[in-house]
Amino acid sequence: MAYRWRLFFAGVVLGIGGFIAMFLVGTHNLDKSAESYARLSAIAIFSTWDDKQLLDRASAAFLVNTTPDAIHSSFGSLSKLGRLIEVNRLDGGLRYNISLNSSAMATYTATAQFDKGKLHFQIDLIKTGADWKIQAFRITTL
Repeated sequence: MAYRWRLFFAGVVLGIGGFIAMFLVGTHNLDKSAESYARLSAIAIFSTWDDKQLLDRASAAFLVNTTPDAIHSSFGSLSKLGRLIEVNRLDGGLRYNISLNSSAMATYTATAQFDKGKLHFQIDLIKTGADWKIQAFRITTL
């Protein structure tokens, strides 16, 4: 009888371990996809300072909290930094994962170097379903 209990508990422990391993691998992959999306978005936005590059990637909540005119005005001023040279390594990652509605959020910060200066930015992402979208985008010139 004790042998059966040991087998049962061993199975439970292995099952839980497998579940945790799958969760960690899934979270790592999700973080990598978010980081890649953040980096590629920043490069696309900073390379052209075209409002459309940000608006096409914006979440519904982002669009409620800002206007295309405000983005256009900001980008007009920021474009004076010149040509994008480099977006440095992004710091950050997943903030939390809400599995009930398949939603995840991530925040990354970095600096970007231009011909005539540099800036610091923060990009907040949200993923609902298959797509990442920009939830917030903050820029500070240095």
